[in-house]
Amino acid sequence: SQTATPLGIGDSFSIKKITNTLNMPSGIFPVSITVDNETGDVYYTSNDPSNLYFIEKYHPGDSMPSVITAGNRDTILGLRFNAKDRMLYAVQLASDVVKKHSLIRISPAGSITQLASIGAAINIKFFSACIDPCNDRYIFSVMKDSASGIVNQYYLNGSLVQKDSTSGIFLGLEMPQ
Repeated sequence: SQTATPLGIGDSFSIKKITNTLNMPSGIFPVSITVDNETGDVYYTSNDPSNLYFIEKYHPGDSMPSVITAGNRDTILGLRFNAKDRMLYAVQLASDVVKKHSLIRISPAGSITQLASIGAAINIKFFSACIDPCNDRYIFSVMKDSASGIVNQYYLNGSLVQKDSTSGIFLGLEMPQ
């Protein structure tokens, strides 16, 4: 257990390690993480040095997480759990120029369904995503250039709602659940 104090805030909080990851080398952190608030299950993505990606699930009380799905070379960003349909949603970055990036749905058992092709360039350093549970949308923002971004909204069936250019870059998208 460790104690941390956020900068500029007087209160401290403790951090307790709950498990080890299965497929992340030491010093590598999850690319994306989300929680099922009903069960407490934690889902996260990782990549290993051989370019495999993994989506792992940790259930509170288990001694180790389990891999629910894995794949070759692609990166999974913006993993989000939707409490309404109990599915995970994310953007799968294509590993080569022939494939397109995709909006995907992942069942908690690990099956992946491609919902939409995304033609836009995606900068993984400036990527943020959330689920809008009231309107059944997956929303993600990306950096367009050094001074602007794009906010993309997709219905959870994969159809595009809209893309909006923004002045500035929006990170940390979040919707109340």
